Amino acid sequence: MKYFTSILLLPLILLFSLPVSHCSGIGLPAIIGDNMVLQQNFNVPLWGWAEPGTSIEVKPEWSSNTEIVKTGADGKWMVKISTPSAGGPYTLRINDTLLKNIMIGEVWLCAGQSNMEWPTGKALNGKKEVESAQFPRIRFFKGGKQFSDIPMTESEGRWVECTPETADTFSAVGFFFVRELQARLNVPVGLIQATWNGTPAEAWTRNEFLASDKDLQFFINRYIRKMSKRKSGNTVRTQNSPSSLYNGLISPLIPFAIKGVIWYQGESNVYQSDLYPKLLSAMIKNWRQDWGQGDFPFLYAQIAPCANELPLVGGALRDAQRRVLEIPGTGMAVTLDIGNKDNIHPLNKQDVAKRLALWAFAKTYNIPGTVFSGPLFKSYKTENGKIRIDFDYAEGGLYAKTGSLSFFQIAGRDKVFRAANASISGSSVLVHSDAVPDPVAVRYAFNNTDSASLVGIEGLPASTFRTDDWPILADEVLIESAYDRTKDGFYTTMFCDRFGYEIHYTSDNSEPLITSPLYTGALIFKSSCTIKARAFLRELPSASINQITLINHLGLGRAPVLLAAYNPQYPGSGSSTLTDGIRGTSRYWDGSWQGYRGNGPEVIIDLGSKTTVHKISGGFLEDTRSWILLPEKVEFFTSTDARKFKKIKTIKNPKITGDRGPTRVDISYDDEPVTTRFIKIKAKPAELPGWHPGKGESAWIFIDEVIVQ
Repeated sequence: MKYFTSILLLPLILLFSLPVSHCSGIGLPAIIGDNMVLQQNFNVPLWGWAEPGTSIEVKPEWSSNTEIVKTGADGKWMVKISTPSAGGPYTLRINDTLLKNIMIGEVWLCAGQSNMEWPTGKALNGKKEVESAQFPRIRFFKGGKQFSDIPMTESEGRWVECTPETADTFSAVGFFFVRELQARLNVPVGLIQATWNGTPAEAWTRNEFLASDKDLQFFINRYIRKMSKRKSGNTVRTQNSPSSLYNGLISPLIPFAIKGVIWYQGESNVYQSDLYPKLLSAMIKNWRQDWGQGDFPFLYAQIAPCANELPLVGGALRDAQRRVLEIPGTGMAVTLDIGNKDNIHPLNKQDVAKRLALWAFAKTYNIPGTVFSGPLFKSYKTENGKIRIDFDYAEGGLYAKTGSLSFFQIAGRDKVFRAANASISGSSVLVHSDAVPDPVAVRYAFNNTDSASLVGIEGLPASTFRTDDWPILADEVLIESAYDRTKDGFYTTMFCDRFGYEIHYTSDNSEPLITSPLYTGALIFKSSCTIKARAFLRELPSASINQITLINHLGLGRAPVLLAAYNPQYPGSGSSTLTDGIRGTSRYWDGSWQGYRGNGPEVIIDLGSKTTVHKISGGFLEDTRSWILLPEKVEFFTSTDARKFKKIKTIKNPKITGDRGPTRVDISYDDEPVTTRFIKIKAKPAELPGWHPGKGESAWIFIDEVIVQ
């Protein structure tokens, strides 16, 4: 099923100037090079490119055997060489190319979104951790960031030894994980990093695995619906698009031999918790099948408690992750007790890594006596107005973390959950409430910010769980709007990707209820307004309310002249974005924001004739966790002829001193009225500050509209 009609790739993906070896006509992928670690006691694949018919000789120092192969008509070659038990350093000769300082040991892949990408230097006690990170037998490979609509064969990156300098910016969870392995196993360890902040699991999954399942086709259909451009019929790909990162980051690594995968992701899928078990299962199956190494270990971190504007979505996703443990060869590190309810990026990455390593020690390396998991929900039964919960991994006993159990809820047939009393009874927990005399369901740690109260031996926390399967709706309504000059209004349509849902909406910024107007077809809104829409399934409302803010102003529908190029990764709706009257939301990927990096927007708008202007505003986004800052300064200009511009104001923004979540900020000229035909707004990007993981680099600027009033 082919569903992408066009692609937009980051210009930084220099596919024709990647750091591959081309000595003596031999081309090698970046993943094969000096300082690499090869999986011990394995037939490891090595591959590359040369002229068709070229004879390739592969001679490892640790063996007396030489593997010889000829390239095919496509110029590709591959051999498999047997590796011994851990050791090194070794050399490896491929024709006249000599690869040096190679270790034999254990190789793992760490992948996921921002919590896996979070660098060691910014973790808890990061400075101290980095200063002591001198481990020559630990090696890192950090792939470049790229996405594509087809599987790629190469990426940027190189193998480096673990030093304070290389560990500083490498994945904290990944580093702490291999540090645990190297210390316990006493072998060299190689770690490959493939991460991209803010990305959903469908981006990491091959298209065929999504298209072959009727439920997972939801992600494809939603992508087409959201990103189709009516004018051209083309689609715009980003790193969040289905299969983008499988194609760009995972495919180039295959079939490099690995022992297993550690994965930290889920925050970007909290609105699809019902689909997540099937989605992650498909991704795991996809990777295992394509690597061709059998069911290698796949260990993952459960997302930590954190506030969310929608109730229950965090708990529902944590429970969905728990259910993925049904797949053989998986393991989950529970993080209920080490999160930060006010920050989606908890700094304690050490304990996350240790808990992942415990699963590896117990299940991958079969080290006896390893306690690797806290209690995991197994079954329940009703007893005299109470519900008894039984657990796996409770043989060592159950314990209340703070003296008594909390965060348990219980419900009757009315499906209304109430706070419950819970007590430990042997290896079970009894749950009850006087307000629910006939209980049928229990949930534990299910609110977004609930933490751990139930732990097992050695203090490992129990996972979030629920005994019910009642719907938790978080589906969004897609609202599309475009200014129609012939109707002098905004032509607006609404759509829900799930079949059988009704849509109710408001246009006065109030909450949509089942009694609000029912959407039945396209609408025209002639004045500025905020439209809110909500999906309902048999009168059950979605927790998600989507909205779009429309603004009618003097520049509406005027074709802007862009003197600076926007980044093609975030084009908005193209050149018309900044005068289409559509405000962006708090989500930089919503299609209404235009993104700039390395430069800032410089925009001229022709009002058509001399006009008295009272206010000029640029709508900007700030989201430090996504490397998006307000501009360092914004300049406003006017002109009567578009040749000579007069600067009328400069606004400098103060430097920020800490993390801030997504906030939309209008930066405005609103001094004396001016009479002008042309207005210009120019923004200069800020530099990421010293406390930020990207310190010293240019921040992103996101702008949604230039408003003239």
